[in-house]
Amino acid sequence: MKKGLFFLVCAVFLISFASAEIIINQQPEGIYNLGERINLPITLTTSEGIYDFLQVSLICNGQEQKLPREEISLPSNEVIKIEKSIFLIKKFINGLSGTCKIKAYLEGSIEDFVFSNEFKVSNSINAGLETEQREFNPEENILVEGTATRENGDLVNGFVELNVVTEGNSENKIYKEIVNNGFFSVNFAMPKDAEAKQYLIKLNIYEKDPLEEITNEGFIDFNILINQIPTSLEIVFEEQEVNPGENLRVKAILHDQTGKKISSIAIITIKNNDDKVFEQIEKTTDVFFDFPIAYNEAPLEWTVVVVSNRMTTESSFKVIEKQDVKTEIINKTVILTNIGNIPYNDTLLIKVGNQTINLEPYLEIDE
Repeated sequence: MKKGLFFLVCAVFLISFASAEIIINQQPEGIYNLGERINLPITLTTSEGIYDFLQVSLICNGQEQKLPREEISLPSNEVIKIEKSIFLIKKFINGLSGTCKIKAYLEGSIEDFVFSNEFKVSNSINAGLETEQREFNPEENILVEGTATRENGDLVNGFVELNVVTEGNSENKIYKEIVNNGFFSVNFAMPKDAEAKQYLIKLNIYEKDPLEEITNEGFIDFNILINQIPTSLEIVFEEQEVNPGENLRVKAILHDQTGKKISSIAIITIKNNDDKVFEQIEKTTDVFFDFPIAYNEAPLEWTVVVVSNRMTTESSFKVIEKQDVKTEIINKTVILTNIGNIPYNDTLLIKVGNQTINLEPYLEIDE
């Protein structure tokens, strides 16, 4: 008798579960981004009455996240509409994304479930640059502008971080701005002494949910070139004091913002103390120019002026005193000639055979 009663009760429950119907009234759209809400209106009908829990789950790439269940109290032959929604944030869906579908069933009848159509939950942002310029000078204003949309086509409202990557430097500079209605703009400048080379610029565009968890992200990497800028001009002498009759060796060195040498053209002008130009020549920087100093040039200070890349610098060198005499014997006659650049006034020892003669000539230049 009890056995028969048990089968009768089971039959009643089977009929009750079979008589309930779950209808998803509105299928999900094709794609959603994290941070959105999926509206899922569900209709329940029954001919026998439902007193159970409605369980809705989000299944993405084989992983399932159950959502809070709904208590259902529905008399027989009645219909109930439930406005379910899924807020696509980490707190509620445990970070699920990918190809998804929604599963709905009554806990008392797990095998009688329904699935929604498949849809995609994305965490991607598509970003594009509007700035085309790629070469800049140190301290020049660099404006990086662009657009950002979610994969579902909605405009992004979030943040953008710009990271200037410098090799071997752990203190990379980061600039942060807001993305508003899909548009972002970051304004920055490289330091005055930034090395002339290519720099990697990394853009990270992202959104956050109300709990400050990052939802959607997009990335852009591109390079900028910092130009080599002439900042100083230097005059270098091999010797700053030159003997008459020898060559002055001088060169111009052009430096960039970091002190490195720049190859360029310089105009070198050499003037005496009366400001008379003796030489003016174009010469490649960091290459010595040889200028001959006459043997009888007066011991004075001269000036070298260098012009390159709109910069001018000058420096001086000195022709030092040189007392020198040339001695010749022609037909038993001693001929003395002053070949220095100052009057010759010194004792001259001449030895002829066993005889020594001391001379004390005074000779003007070239005399």
